[in-house]
Amino acid sequence: MRGPPDEQCPLRGICAGSTAPAAGPGRFGLATERLRMSQPPLSQAILQLERRLGVRLFDRSGRKVTLTETGRAFAAECREPVAAAQHAQEVAGQVEAGLVGTLRLGVV
Repeated sequence: MRGPPDEQCPLRGICAGSTAPAAGPGRFGLATERLRMSQPPLSQAILQLERRLGVRLFDRSGRKVTLTETGRAFAAECREPVAAAQHAQEVAGQVEAGLVGTLRLGVV
């Protein structure tokens, strides 16, 4: 996804790489690098998502962060739609740049 970090979707961090596991045991570091945002905004976005969904996606004990069973199920379900949205964005950019599309020629 493009745009400034504050426009990044926390689903991307959770679903595209299952955030904490992708970053190693209990770390958001790699996820924040991939999303090009700092850890506090990512943590806040995930907390807001958890509140909106009414579920806990992560177990936070001390400095260790792991996906809950609910978080693993949620991540599995949203990987495909997130990947499809990213692909659609890439295709749109390619079409806009003239790299993809239909060229019609007429001969007289």
